Amino acid sequence: MSARASAHCPSARSCTDVGGEVEVGWHLHPDHGGNGYATEAARAAIARGVAAGLEEVVAVVSPDNAASLAVCRRLRLHPRGSSDAYYGRPVEVFATRPHER
Repeated sequence: MSARASAHCPSARSCTDVGGEVEVGWHLHPDHGGNGYATEAARAAIARGVAAGLEEVVAVVSPDNAASLAVCRRLRLHPRGSSDAYYGRPVEVFATRPHER
């Protein structure tokens, strides 16, 4: 079994197209859900980004993905609300710190 989390720019756009954001994402085979692997992997990816000097990391989640919404809550990510600026569909956006603009 392997769990993977990574920090990446959304879709095929450059990071500057969505405000220079860096996104953390996770994908697990359904057989391995519910074991904390996504939370552990995402926490490590976020920590690595912060250690590298990132001020903020975002997570973008489909509104109907209860498991990933729960991961965001466990990571204590701050909800930014809904957006359609990612992946061409509505998503919920979370960040490692409250959005300041």
